[in-house]
Amino acid sequence: MTVCIAAIHDGNCILGAADRMLTAGDIQFQPEQSKIYPITTSIVAMISGDVSLHAEIYLDVVATVKSRLAVDSSTWVPVKNVVREYEKSYAEIKRVRAERDLLAPLGLTSESFLSKQSEMQGDIVSKLVSEISSVRHV
Repeated sequence: MTVCIAAIHDGNCILGAADRMLTAGDIQFQPEQSKIYPITTSIVAMISGDVSLHAEIYLDVVATVKSRLAVDSSTWVPVKNVVREYEKSYAEIKRVRAERDLLAPLGLTSESFLSKQSEMQGDIVSKLVSEISSVRHV
């Protein structure tokens, strides 16, 4: 189980802490790798769950933030913008993985699935939509 905590201090500072414990099945270990990832000098992400998924998202977010800072390094990056980038990256990675794992074996892409739904059996469409929607961290 991951422990990540954060607390607001004096109304203008957030303090955070996280363990390093990783679990794979019934095995737990504590590597040197932190679960706290810097995004800017004032923004960090604390992760739990699928480390490889978060690492992929993190690389996307950092690249986006760095490119934004390359254009204007004098303006602070709002945390809400970083959160939006994280959400967009998560959704895109989830879409790509769901397409690869659930649609590609049927010869479909996301686009072809959407365009051909009316030609497919309703129960198959419902099942695929349910499987795609229920995947938490594909």
